[in-house]
This record gives sequence, structure tokens and C-alpha cells, in this order.
Amino acid sequence: MYVYQHVSLDEVPIIPWKPISQEQVTFLNTCLQSENPESLYRQAVLDYFNKTNLESTCMHLQKAVKNGHTGALYVTCIVLLFSGDEELKQQGINILKMIWVKNPVLLEPPVCCTSRDQHHKKRRWSEVEEDVTCEACVADQEINLLSSRYNFD
Repeated sequence: MYVYQHVSLDEVPIIPWKPISQEQVTFLNTCLQSENPESLYRQAVLDYFNKTNLESTCMHLQKAVKNGHTGALYVTCIVLLFSGDEELKQQGINILKMIWVKNPVLLEPPVCCTSRDQHHKKRRWSEVEEDVTCEACVADQEINLLSSRYNFD
């Protein structure tokens, strides 16, 4: 079971283009039953987008976090924040506060874009109508949106 729990699934597509063999199905199921963090995370993503099953999604994400998946905790926060349930939103805010407190990089306002001109807009159009092509600037906008929507202080 140790091997299945720690094997990398980087080369295995989440959704294969062609049907997979019974051996591959067995392998992936064994990874999931062995609580392989990546397998648990993938199952959570599939549950969320295919079944929109929030309970199953959260269960698999929690197991993935417990087993060391680095992105699962952040995704858990996002799922909880946008769940529509006030109690779950508060749980997401509390987890996100914990993540931000533990990360010294995030103690100051986040700035993803390191370009000299920061790709700031020319202010000729309203912000809503302008396109942003720099991915880091888009990340900054999303972080600012979350920060303003949910008080993390």
C-alpha cells in the first residue's frame, strides 16, 4: 500500500482521451483506496465538476490535505467560499486566514506582477471594459477581489 500511497500520478491524465484498461482502472482505484494525495485531489475535482457533490468533494479534499497535498487546502478554501452556505463560507475564510498568517510572503499586499510598469492600464476605458493580458496582473486582480469581498484581517 505504501507504493500506491506515494506514487506520482503526474503522467496520468485526469480525464483520459481514450478508454483505459481494466489494469489502469484497478491501479487508480488502489491509489484512491490507499489515500494517495494526488488521487484524492483528482477525485475531489471530478466530484465537484461532474456531480457537483459538495460533501464528497470536501471529504476527498480533506483527506488530500491530511495526506500532504499542497494545493488541496487552497482549493478547499475556494470551494467553501463559493459554496453558497454562510457557515461553509466562514470555514473557508478561517482556513484562508490561517494559510495567509503562516505564509510570510502574503503578510504584505500580494503583488504577482513584477514588471517595471506593472502593466497598469492607461485609464482610458473603465476597468471593466479593459482586457488584461499579463497573467500575473490577472492573479493580482483576483487576489484583490477576494481580499475585498472577504475581510481577512
